[in-house]
Amino acid sequence: LGVFVDLVGLPSLLGLLEREQRRFAVIGNVAFHVIIGCAGVALLAQPPVAFDRVPGSDGLGERLLIARDGGVWAVTDGSARFVTTDGVGPPTGYSGSLPWSGGWDERHGLWVLADKEDAVYFRPEDTWERWPRATGLSQHGAMWRGQAYARIGGALWTSPGPGADWHQLQIDGTVTDVSATRDGVWAAGTRVWFAEDGATFRDATPAGYSALRAEVVGGYVFTGSLFSCSLWAPDGPRPCPVRDARVLAVEPTDGTPQLWLGSWGQGVWYSPDGGQTWVDYGGRGLEVRQLAVDWPNRRVWFST
Repeated sequence: LGVFVDLVGLPSLLGLLEREQRRFAVIGNVAFHVIIGCAGVALLAQPPVAFDRVPGSDGLGERLLIARDGGVWAVTDGSARFVTTDGVGPPTGYSGSLPWSGGWDERHGLWVLADKEDAVYFRPEDTWERWPRATGLSQHGAMWRGQAYARIGGALWTSPGPGADWHQLQIDGTVTDVSATRDGVWAAGTRVWFAEDGATFRDATPAGYSALRAEVVGGYVFTGSLFSCSLWAPDGPRPCPVRDARVLAVEPTDGTPQLWLGSWGQGVWYSPDGGQTWVDYGGRGLEVRQLAVDWPNRRVWFST
């Protein structure tokens, strides 16, 4: 582009201008080169990033990813396998439907919320156990100090343990998602709520929040669609690096967390300062469906 401007565009332009105007045209051309050069330096200064495809992971189907023990659990409809950088492990006996929520709990171990059946599955040792839940389609759940939570029909339900009854929690509004941090349980929807005791929810809506439905992760609330993305920290809005954000991971820490964000075709992004600034980590053109971070080992997993 610079060569074209110098050899074709600039001489033609100068021939049409008066002397004073030519001087400004030359200055503009120099400024153009400086801007292009700075942009090139910025691109070269970005850290080289390589995403490696896990051997044998093709054909796993749509799955939930849960980082644990130096690898990641890939759970899909009727199958759960442990995946490392060396490849995909054998099936572990999971027979539930495709889960959209899951994680790790100190009391129950690995757990997932099956969305097409009224159950939570957990794996305290080497076998999966079934935990019946309240009736209704649910894709959003959480586990906090051994207690299960599920968003069912716009309301939040909870159960203290396997075999115990589920009951609806009192929240003044429609709930679309629920998650847990070390400090308590978060719910998001028409507002944002937080319960330090896991039961008594107070309004914790951040400044500028305006969504009717949202996802909440580690106290951060975000919405992503084909044409827009919005992100809020507990103290207010944060910039989204791209539109059409699909998944967010927030570091569990008492300080300023690191964030990872996966998008639909616009790459994987990293924030070292709680969402104030973002770094492009590549992956353009990939449709990121799930993302999990092994924080102790600084390893990011995502599925497409």
